[in-house]
Amino acid sequence: MKVLDLYCGVGGASHGIFIAGFDVVGCDINFQPNYEFEFIQANALEVSLEGYDAFHASPPCQNYSYATRQWRNLGNEYPDLIAQTRERLLATGKPFVLENVVGAPLRKDLMLCMSMFDDDRKFMVRRHRIFEIHGFNVPQPNHPKHIGRVGDGRIISVFGHGGGKRYNHATSDLGAWKIAMGLYWAEKRREVTEAIPPDYTRYIFRCLKKELE
Repeated sequence: MKVLDLYCGVGGASHGIFIAGFDVVGCDINFQPNYEFEFIQANALEVSLEGYDAFHASPPCQNYSYATRQWRNLGNEYPDLIAQTRERLLATGKPFVLENVVGAPLRKDLMLCMSMFDDDRKFMVRRHRIFEIHGFNVPQPNHPKHIGRVGDGRIISVFGHGGGKRYNHATSDLGAWKIAMGLYWAEKRREVTEAIPPDYTRYIFRCLKKELE
């Protein structure tokens, strides 16, 4: 089974899809030198969707992200590609997943947070994300009460490019960001801040694999 990951970035989602047991191909309009799998540099709204069994897409989130609100208030405009991406993927008749930040115009079929996954990493990020899921079912995990707070030494915030407010000694440290997110192969701050933890898509696509089997 082959999955096309649109707007793949460095491949946080792709890595989880691979762990779940699928072949994965990434597509991004920008070249991604640290992407692990087969890669197509192309516009996600134009790339061929033929030959794939399922899809994942993470359209740009700047229109809805809390982290970019200050820039929107200054009049900056960002692309809104969710509706167009959804329309393209619906036309395939194949299972697909749309991912974005809380507040994005997605049907909220699933919300994931890193607190839902057992983890003994030195650093942790919460990273709430919502998912619109078509063609298969994914149970909503229990959302545990958050223990600790950003700045307590383990819970860190991953955003921007490392030059913003420092909640603790680890917040601006790329190594800590990579540990917290599970993106051990990334080499740049932007790659990490624009990704989602692989744990999310590993969980989702294991549910798809179970249904297919």
